[in-house]
Amino acid sequence: MAKKKNKIETILTRAEKLFKSGNFFLAEKEFEKIQKKLNRSDIDEKLKICRKETRTIKGKDFVKKGHKAVNSNQLPDAIACFQAAEKLLNEPWLTEPWITDKIKELQHSLTRNKIDAKAQEAEAARDYPKASELYVKAWKKNGSNGFLLKSALCLVKAESYSQAAEMFEKSTVSDDRSLYYYGFALAKTGKYIEALKLWEKLDTHDKTFIEQNRQVISLACSDLYRTLGQEENIDDVHNRAKDLLGLAITLGSTELIPRLEILRSEEHTSELQSLRRI
Repeated sequence: MAKKKNKIETILTRAEKLFKSGNFFLAEKEFEKIQKKLNRSDIDEKLKICRKETRTIKGKDFVKKGHKAVNSNQLPDAIACFQAAEKLLNEPWLTEPWITDKIKELQHSLTRNKIDAKAQEAEAARDYPKASELYVKAWKKNGSNGFLLKSALCLVKAESYSQAAEMFEKSTVSDDRSLYYYGFALAKTGKYIEALKLWEKLDTHDKTFIEQNRQVISLACSDLYRTLGQEENIDDVHNRAKDLLGLAITLGSTELIPRLEILRSEEHTSELQSLRRI
C-alpha cells in the first residue's frame, strides 16, 4: 500500500513539475494518470489548463506549418494546416478569426490557380475565346488586373476586336504590350484617332510600327472625308481634323497635312463637302 501511495506521489510530483515548467503536453498525460486514482477537483482544473494550453500550442504549430506551405506555394497543404488550426483554436478563449478568412483566401487562390492553368492550356491550344472566358473567371476570383489584360489579348488573337477593346477599357493598361494591342483593337473597330493617341505613349522607333501608324492615320483621314456632310455638329469635324493634324505632323505624314489644315479651319459645311471632290 505504501509503495502504491509513493508511486502516486511520484507521478503527482512529476506532473506538478512539468506543469510549472510549462510542459503542458506531458503534464496533461501525468495528471490524467493520477486523476483516475485521486479524482481531485484541483487536478481537474489543472487538466483543463493543460488541455487549453496544449490545444493552443498545437494550433499555433499548424499555423506555422500553414504559413510555410503558403511560402512554398503548396496551397492544398496550407489549407489543410489552417483548417486543423481552426479546429484546435475554436474555443472562445482561443479563437483566431483571421484563420477562417485565411482559409477562404487560400481556397479562392487555389481555385483561381486551377482556372488560370486551364486558361493557359486553352490559349496554348489556340482556343482563344475559351481562354478569354477563363481569364475573366479567374479575375472575378481576386480582381487581378493581369487576368483582364490576358483576356483582352486572347480576344485580339481571336479577332474579336470590339470585345477586346471593351475588355481593355475595363482594365488598367500601362505596359507597352497591352497599350499596343489596345490601340490595335481600337484601330480594327474604326476608332483610329483613339488608337493613334494610345500609340503615342509608346516610346519606340521601330520602322514597322511607324509605318503602321501612318497607315492608320491615312485610314482615319479617309474616314473623316467619308463623313463630311454627315456630321450633325461641324465642330466635331474640326476637332477630329485638329487631332489628326497634330498626329500627322508627329508622324511626318506630309501628304495629309495640307488638307487637314483646311479642314481644321473651315467653318461652313458646304465648303467642307466640296473637299470630297478634291
